[in-house]
Amino acid sequence: MNRFCSIAQLSKIITKALLGCFIIALVACGSSGENQSFQSSGIAITIDNAGVIPVFAAKPTSTVIYVHNNSAANISGISYSVVNDEMLGNTGSVDGIHCAAIAAGQSCALKIVTPNLTLQQEKGSMLIKANYMLDKQDRSFSQLINYVTVDASSNKKASGIKFKSGATIYGYGNSTAYATVYLYNSDESQNYTITDLNINQPSLKLNMDFNKLTLPPNSVQAIEVSSPILTSSISASLTVKSSSTSSDINLNNHDANSHSVSNGISLSVEPVAAGAILIAGSVPLIDTTKANVSMITFLNTGNKVAVTGITSADNGLFGLSNDCDNQTLQPGASCTISFQYTESGGSGTITVPYTGGSSNSAFGNATWFNGKGSALVSVTIADNPLSFSATVWGRTEVTVTNVGGYTLNNIAITNPRVIGGSAIAEIIPPSSGVECINGSDLPIGSSCTYFVAVNDSITDLDQQINLGFSANYTGTNGLTNYSRVSPLIYSSTSYGAIIALSTISPMSISGNNLESASQGLVISNNGAAVADLTSFGLINNPAYLFANSGDCSSSLASGSSCTAQIKLGPVSSSLESSGVANYVVDLRFTKL
Repeated sequence: MNRFCSIAQLSKIITKALLGCFIIALVACGSSGENQSFQSSGIAITIDNAGVIPVFAAKPTSTVIYVHNNSAANISGISYSVVNDEMLGNTGSVDGIHCAAIAAGQSCALKIVTPNLTLQQEKGSMLIKANYMLDKQDRSFSQLINYVTVDASSNKKASGIKFKSGATIYGYGNSTAYATVYLYNSDESQNYTITDLNINQPSLKLNMDFNKLTLPPNSVQAIEVSSPILTSSISASLTVKSSSTSSDINLNNHDANSHSVSNGISLSVEPVAAGAILIAGSVPLIDTTKANVSMITFLNTGNKVAVTGITSADNGLFGLSNDCDNQTLQPGASCTISFQYTESGGSGTITVPYTGGSSNSAFGNATWFNGKGSALVSVTIADNPLSFSATVWGRTEVTVTNVGGYTLNNIAITNPRVIGGSAIAEIIPPSSGVECINGSDLPIGSSCTYFVAVNDSITDLDQQINLGFSANYTGTNGLTNYSRVSPLIYSSTSYGAIIALSTISPMSISGNNLESASQGLVISNNGAAVADLTSFGLINNPAYLFANSGDCSSSLASGSSCTAQIKLGPVSSSLESSGVANYVVDLRFTKL
C-alpha cells in the first residue's frame, strides 16, 4: 500500500470589500498525492502536438491544427511558415490569416494542407513555425506534423470511422496542454456517423461534442483533446463508435442490427517535470533513382532546454550535413539533418544524443529503394505512439504490404529491438486476417498483419522500439535479400492512482450575513489503480469557507470522478480580508 496526500492549494483565496461584495477566486489541481498548485509560466503561443494526418492517394488533405495563446495578453501579428520534406515533389502549406491575432487564453483553428503522397512514398512530415512578439521580444514556436497515405477501401471490408494514430500531449511549461488527432473515413462510397466518442480518463476533455457528426467518403476530421499537466504522466484511450446507413455493407467488428463499428487509439500526457524531449519527423520512403539526398527534422517538444551532441548514422547513410550537432534547443525549437544513402536499397537510423531530459538520444529512421521495380514493403503501425501504464501491457497492430515489384519469399518478422527504454516487446499473431508467418511468401500487392505487445516495469516516456522485416526475392541479380526497419514510439506512464482536482471559478457574495455561494470541486482519478480516499477537505481555511464530501465516498475507481462541495459565506464583515487555504485529498492505493 502506498499513501499519498493530494493537496490542491486554493490560491489566491482573496476576499475584497467592493461595495460590500466579497469576491473569492479559487484555483485547484492535484496529482498522485503531490502538491499541484502551480501557475502557467510556459510558452505563450503553442501549436498542438498532433496525431498522424491521413492522406488519400494522389489527393492532399486539407484540415486544421489548433494554435493556443496561453498567456494573459492579447497577441497579434503572428505569422506562420512551413518547412517541407525536400524528397517530396510537392509541398504542404499553411494559411495563417485568420490566426494572426489570438486573444488571451483563446485558440484558433489554423488551416493546413499536406502534400500529395504516393503509396511508395508512404509518409512524410512538415514543420510549422509561428513567429510573434511578446513583451517587445521576438519569439517563435515550431511543431512537427506527420502524415501518411491511406489506401481507399472501396473493394475491401469497410471499417467505419477510424483514427490514424494517437498523440502525446506536452505542456511546454503550461498547466493545460492540447493535442489534435484526426478521424477519417476511407470508404469511397459510404457515409459513417459518429454514435459515440469518449475518453476513459476524466481529466481529458474534447473541444466539442462530435456525436452525430457524419463523415463522407475519403474525409478527415480534426479532434482536439485537452489535459491538465500533472506531476505524473497519464495514459488514456480515445474510442470512436460509428454506424453506416447501408443495410448490405460488410463491416469489421460490427453488430448485425446496428452496423456499428468501434475503433480507438492511445494518448499519453507528459508530466510537469518532463524535461527536454527530442523527437524526429517522418522521412518518406526514398527512391534513389530520383534523388541522392534527403532530410530529417528533430524537434524539442519538452519544457526544458535540450543540449545535443554529435550526430551518428547507421551503415548505408553518410554525408550528414546538419545544424543539430552541439546545439542548444529551446522548447519548441528544431534542427535539420541532410543525409545521403547508398544507391541500392536499405534501412537505417540517425541518432542525435542530447541531455536535459529522461532520454539520452533521439532516433530518426530512413528507408530507401532503387526504382519502382525494386523490392519494397509499406509498414503501417495502428497505434504509434503507443501509450500504456507501467506494468500493464499495451499492444498495437502492424500491417505489412508488398508495394514493390517482386514477390517476397521466406519473409521473417524479426524480434523487436528496444533501442530506448526498458521495455519487453513480443510478437503475437492476429486473431483474424492474414498473419505474417515466418517462412511464407508475400505476393505483390498483398498484405499480412501481426501484433506487437509491449510492457515496461518503469516509467519510460517517448522511447523507441525498432520493428524489423526481412525477406528475399529473385531479381535481375539473382537471389537478393531485402530488409526494412520501422520505429514504434511508446510511453510507459505512471502506474497508480493519479488524482486531479478541477479548477474552481471565482465566487462572490455580499458581506450581509445572508448571502452564500456554492460550487463543486471535481476530484478525478486518471490513473490505473483504485484510490482509497481516507480523508479530504479544507485546511487553513477561514471560518466562512466550508467544504463537504458531496457525492465522494471512500473509494474512487480508475477513470472515475466525484464532486465535493465548496461553500463561501455567509459572512457579516465587509472589511477587506485575504488568506490561503488548501484542499487536501489523503489517499492510498496498491502499486504493482
